[in-house]
Amino acid sequence: MTSATVTSKGQVTIPVDVRTKLGLRPESWLAYVTTATGGSEIHLQAASIQDLKGAVPRPSEPRSPQVVAASTSPMPSSPSSAELPAANTR
Repeated sequence: MTSATVTSKGQVTIPVDVRTKLGLRPESWLAYVTTATGGSEIHLQAASIQDLKGAVPRPSEPRSPQVVAASTSPMPSSPSSAELPAANTR
């Protein structure tokens, strides 16, 4: 478990291993959230879509559209109008 100390000014230095794991850099925004059980969580908050760049790692090897299509299950088809129950009109 990594820990940090709060200074007399209320400041905390986030340990380098945590900053690295979360991808924190100067000017990163953090959100402090109180949980239902009374605990606290710290979340990285993206200020713009550009801040999300790099949040998802690239695959280790390129995948063709055919490979992606073969590895995903097809979407269930929606029922046709004949299969839907009749609307109740009054």
